[in-house]
Amino acid sequence: MENFNLKPIGFFRCKEKYPQELPRQASEASGNLAKVEVKDLFPLRQALEDLEQCPKIWLIYLFHRNRGWKPKVYPPRGSDKKIGLFATRAPYRPNPIGLSCVDLVRVEKNTILVKNYDLLDGTPILDIKPYISYADSFQNVAPSWKKKEESYEITFSEQALEKMQYLDEKLQMNIHALLVEQLEVQPFYQKRKRIMEVGQNKYVYAFRTWRFDLHGALTWKFRD
Repeated sequence: MENFNLKPIGFFRCKEKYPQELPRQASEASGNLAKVEVKDLFPLRQALEDLEQCPKIWLIYLFHRNRGWKPKVYPPRGSDKKIGLFATRAPYRPNPIGLSCVDLVRVEKNTILVKNYDLLDGTPILDIKPYISYADSFQNVAPSWKKKEESYEITFSEQALEKMQYLDEKLQMNIHALLVEQLEVQPFYQKRKRIMEVGQNKYVYAFRTWRFDLHGALTWKFRD
């Protein structure tokens, strides 16, 4: 087998440092802002010319934190049994390459400001391509194993929002996004979620060494 050496053209910069802070897909993001810092080299600066004419762009990148892979995986959503890796979009792959479509805000010299993303801070960017709807969009296409998921609308009290804002500033994290991502879909899926019922309509969600008391601060409503 031939080997290919891939060198990053730049790196992704954002405040999210843990996967749980991000949506599963960029299309599920709600306006988060970040930037792609392209290496300040003359050929790459030339390559960025006219990119601002593209409302959406594909980012091709490396899952730089991944270690190893398995041929059968539990997909991030939609199945309670293992699926062949290549039939899923699970991040742990033989070659840890990711693909994400983001909104382009503007280009400033060798920096691209983007929003609605699902990449972590420090992600190496391998390539950038324009999103073109006639070639890239196929409506209502999904694997047959993917089923309708239990999904909930998450609402927070004003007090909870204030506390999350304080934590975000102190810890440089996005606690709001973390909780929505973990609790909006399949919140009681014990294989992936560290959540425990401790009373009637009262739950504790565990993330790393932290514990979030969800009683009164959050309500679940089934989404049609």
